[in-house]
Amino acid sequence: MKVVIDSNLLISSLLGKLTSGIINDIILQKYELITSNQQIDEVIGVLKRAKFRDKIPMTKILELENALKNIGTIVELYGNIFDCRDPKDNFILEMGVNGKANYIVTGDDDLLILNPYKKIPILKYSEFIEL
Repeated sequence: MKVVIDSNLLISSLLGKLTSGIINDIILQKYELITSNQQIDEVIGVLKRAKFRDKIPMTKILELENALKNIGTIVELYGNIFDCRDPKDNFILEMGVNGKANYIVTGDDDLLILNPYKKIPILKYSEFIEL
């Protein structure tokens, strides 16, 4: 099963929110994670911000970066999808299409409203874990 996980869920997972199982699932390779260099840069860049320094040890950030780079399947992005009402989220859709994902998992209403996108179901995390 090929899955795109929205960047916000990856960040929330590292912060120990409700989605904390995501990181473990990625490391245990319970599904094939579809990602991109753009997503990795975004996630790691956000986690290295000053406001997270006291909340997330650098070792956890590096562990996530390593998992994304070495366990995830990195797809190329060409910036040719413009269907999301929030342009910053178009790359999530493009990862799904280019990676031939079975699911896109997000909590973002701008993406959820497009469900399904080009026959790819877009699910909330709670829906995804029920699979």
